[in-house]
Amino acid sequence: ISLRVLSFEHMYCLLDPTNSQPSIKTFAQTLKTKFQIALQTRLEQEGEPHIPVGNDGLAESDAEAGSESVDTLTEYKKKAIKAFCDNHEFIEKIRMRGMPWGVIGGFLKEVLPDTLEDRRDIAFGLVIEALEKAFGPENEAWHTDRLPTGGKLMVWVMMGKPA
Repeated sequence: ISLRVLSFEHMYCLLDPTNSQPSIKTFAQTLKTKFQIALQTRLEQEGEPHIPVGNDGLAESDAEAGSESVDTLTEYKKKAIKAFCDNHEFIEKIRMRGMPWGVIGGFLKEVLPDTLEDRRDIAFGLVIEALEKAFGPENEAWHTDRLPTGGKLMVWVMMGKPA
């Protein structure tokens, strides 16, 4: 089997041999900028420190910024749980008569930014953590129970130990 290999470098020359032109816009850069802006907006709403952003809208590297990197998803989760705990009206409704699991998950979903791809799954995965932060451990401070609601059984969050 004969094989002929041609050198890519000899066939094509560099478009920017001195590396002096700005980087091209890519989809990845666009997404990163979108998420960075969403995170920055969130942190500013909470009065937290500003995350340094470079000229192209992207976060500067840790070495350039002189700061720690931020785990965006963890920050969003913390903010959602804090919003849940700070919503005293919502918490009181749960204390008084309980609330369907899906309503709590829906609240957390709405608090998370719409830039998250699996926002619903993330929100419903946060329900236990949010309830434990607001009320205490499961099966001690609160429990779940299946109750008939609208003709079907739904999981409800109820206060106290299970019966």
